[in-house]
Amino acid sequence: MVSSRFNVSNVIKSNSIVAILALVLVIGIGLCSQTNGPSSPSATWKRDSTAYILREKARLLYEAEVYDSSLLCARAAAERGDKSQDWHTWGEAQTYIMAAQYYLGQTAEAAAGFPKLEQKALTVIPVDSAFWTDYFNTAAAIYDDLGNYEAAIAVGRKEIDYYEKTNDVASLALARNNVGGYYLNRGDYDRALEYVSAALQGYLTIPSTYEDQVGTNAKLSEIYTRKTDYAKAIHHAEIGLNILKTKCPQNAELEANLNLCLGSAYALLKEHQKSLSYLHKALQIQKENNIKQNLDNIWISLGFAYIQIGRYPLVFQYLQSALDVVQPNSPKYARVCRYMGVLQQAKGDLWSALEWKQKALITLSGVVPSKDLLENPPISTNGYIDFLKVLTEKATILQLLAQQESKPTLLEAAHSSLDLATVVLDSMRTIYQEGSKQFWNEEARPMLENAIDLALQMHQSTGNEIYLTKAFAYAEKGKAYLLSESLRESAARQKAGIPQGVIQEEKQIKIDIAFYQKQIFEAQQLKHADTTKIPLWQSEILRLHRNQEDLLTRMEKDFPEYYQIKYKQQISSIQDLQGKLPENTGLLEFFQGDNAVYAFYLDRQQAYGRRCVPDSSLTHLLKDLRSQDTVLSRGRGSVAVQTFVRDAHSLFQNLVAAVVPQIPTNLIIIPDGQLAYLPFDLLVTENEDKKDQSKFATLPYLLRKTTIRYEYSAFLAFQPIGNNHAERFFDGYAPDYNPKLPEASGRDGKTGCLEWQTTDFAPLANNQQEVAAIAQITSGNALLGSEATEEDFRKNSQKPRILHLAMHGFLNDCDPAYSGLVFSPYTVQDSVLEDNDGILHAFEIYNLHLNAELAVLSACNTGRGKMAKGEGVISLARAFKYAGCPNILMSLWQADDKATASIMTHFYEHLNRGLGKAEAIRQAKLDYLGGSAQNHPFFWAAFVLIGDNEPLEAAVPWMRYGFWGFGILVLGLFFWRKMHIK
Repeated sequence: MVSSRFNVSNVIKSNSIVAILALVLVIGIGLCSQTNGPSSPSATWKRDSTAYILREKARLLYEAEVYDSSLLCARAAAERGDKSQDWHTWGEAQTYIMAAQYYLGQTAEAAAGFPKLEQKALTVIPVDSAFWTDYFNTAAAIYDDLGNYEAAIAVGRKEIDYYEKTNDVASLALARNNVGGYYLNRGDYDRALEYVSAALQGYLTIPSTYEDQVGTNAKLSEIYTRKTDYAKAIHHAEIGLNILKTKCPQNAELEANLNLCLGSAYALLKEHQKSLSYLHKALQIQKENNIKQNLDNIWISLGFAYIQIGRYPLVFQYLQSALDVVQPNSPKYARVCRYMGVLQQAKGDLWSALEWKQKALITLSGVVPSKDLLENPPISTNGYIDFLKVLTEKATILQLLAQQESKPTLLEAAHSSLDLATVVLDSMRTIYQEGSKQFWNEEARPMLENAIDLALQMHQSTGNEIYLTKAFAYAEKGKAYLLSESLRESAARQKAGIPQGVIQEEKQIKIDIAFYQKQIFEAQQLKHADTTKIPLWQSEILRLHRNQEDLLTRMEKDFPEYYQIKYKQQISSIQDLQGKLPENTGLLEFFQGDNAVYAFYLDRQQAYGRRCVPDSSLTHLLKDLRSQDTVLSRGRGSVAVQTFVRDAHSLFQNLVAAVVPQIPTNLIIIPDGQLAYLPFDLLVTENEDKKDQSKFATLPYLLRKTTIRYEYSAFLAFQPIGNNHAERFFDGYAPDYNPKLPEASGRDGKTGCLEWQTTDFAPLANNQQEVAAIAQITSGNALLGSEATEEDFRKNSQKPRILHLAMHGFLNDCDPAYSGLVFSPYTVQDSVLEDNDGILHAFEIYNLHLNAELAVLSACNTGRGKMAKGEGVISLARAFKYAGCPNILMSLWQADDKATASIMTHFYEHLNRGLGKAEAIRQAKLDYLGGSAQNHPFFWAAFVLIGDNEPLEAAVPWMRYGFWGFGILVLGLFFWRKMHIK
């Protein structure tokens, strides 16, 4: 009921009580002349005329926006209906009570009565009654207003469940739109986008739902603004305005809201002139049409916009206007307090700013800690996002005050606020879906960077090791959260004893979601897509996500140990890691922030942390390395060598020597940001004018001093390998690419969103010889040419201990989940044969369960992909890790085919000799350096190992040994019998 008003404009505005009473009198006369007969075809439901008259009066007063009088009439109607057992009228009256309380700001009182109300309604009102839709709608809106987003989502989903059983497409779309809004307020922006996009698709199938389409585009604009995709935010707001102008120009409320959306997006883009123009237009429309709804949001947005340009009197004016009308103790009130703090900070009044931030925290928490401004209240369980932002802003103010007044206690208080903020982040991560988790990794990075920087400062000034431990823990919190969650899953299942049926149900839901997401993605890439299917696929995704949430709730209840292990991030402390590190082994971990790179080094005896500010060497080096044409054009002369040495040595000094006192025999590196693209092997440890530094082959590479392996986090670096159920040792795939390629393409020229195009897959001259040679070394299987199919891989990928893929790979620039490996055949076929279309996408790899201990991705670009802060490179290599393969050998750039074949052959030879995996690839690179004329790092440094350095001994040929043993036994028995016969 409540949320429906936000999408409907035909509201009665008259406040004439006389007219209302006259109408009620007519209704009463009509009812009295009929006796208490049924109001519907139902023969069992009787109306009480007095209760009905009171309920009808409540309705008319509500529509006239006389909410206090409506509330009194509705309560009287409910009381009368209860006495006469007219449950139909009683239920209708309850929904008007709730709606009136919502608009009167009595939301806390209303929510307190929901449990008792729902319990009684379940006993007297049928589950298919329309009462439930009004109840769910209004209750969810009230919970949302209180900031209890979890409850709002849970109740809103019940409304969706109700409408999915009917053919009421419009009501279903509205319910989805509302739930999308609750997810938006909770901060789960990707889930919000799913629901609101599905709502829009529903409205597009209904004629003349123009106002609903406009409102939904406005909500999409708000979502994209929160996701910092301002281009899409502006695009959807402009779509809404175009529909409004041509189809429903009379709706001033929607027009004001769209101008608010545009003003907010342009404010964050720092296009101040446009922002203020749209915001003032929104305000003017509201005033001219006497619209009160959403006025506070416009004032808040204007206050924020004027802060950016330093017009402080206007900031105070608009924020104070909002403060006067918003409900105290609401999330919106806290937001105004937060901006008041921003205003005071901008004016230089830091103590006043601190007071406003503290007021915001108390409002969100609902608990007053004490009068001490430095103390933090308990975490708000609903307003996570606002609470997190205010905490980090409070910490910044405390840091400024500490500098201004030279008080160490203020710096300690800043550290406490940031430390609590990291706890909030942990709480958020357990409830957000994958896409939103990735987004919040990005949002959390500045906060984590500030926490690391402050902790290192305090460690340096006090010498207290606890601050170094804290700084390292903050860096770990930003590492590979999604991946470590996945790898914890198998351990959790083993310990909790989850039934196989439940595990399979969880897996199948993920597979089905991925399938429908791919259908939508591919349809959107087509110029002439069948848009009628997209709403159906979106509905399926929403249904599956609800099933997934229900399953997780069930698992949390029935298998608490599983849930705790899987969803609680484990942070390895410095002391724990030092106990796990072998002798002569060091761990070098990086956190790349917006302002600096933070490096941590530890071995068994010592630990260090340092703030680094690298120069442009990394950018220059990576740019040159990724292009074979650049490498060849510069040649191998002394100028080219010295240019490389300058950059490679500078990086060594800044990133390694500055924090590592002595290079260990073995080095585990946890890269971050752009450093994930850097093979540390090629760093130059010395830069002196020596004769042996005139050639690439003889440079003092870090490769010559230590064996390097990589991992996504320190926690993952020491995870035990699970039980291996492989049936054989090696499977290698080397497709044969036909130069006469079909015209099919996955490239969309409009958006530049790259999946693949057929001209990318030129024939590879050496991949089949590579796999054949390695199969001979390992006594393994070589699937060459037409045998190297995706179908075979899917059927047999669980069988080998080593998976070797010598083939083309490709990246998707927009969504890394659609990057892939190219098997044979590689033509696009009918969707029924999608599992064997020759393209193995990253999202398909995620849903595999691999027994392999090592995956060798001897393909182009397997280690490159979209950079997601906190998750490393979202790449094909990472997908294999996610699928359960603990060790990945991958390429960081488009490797040379001939050099790759040589290095891979040497790698397996050393592996077969019993060397560890990291040592084997190191020796293979050294072999190549010593025996090849093409010795620029481009040719040998691309391949890096993510995983451990344990040997991977060849599988014992048990069948062969068993056959020999059986033969010996038969011969023994033969001779024994012969001797006894004699």
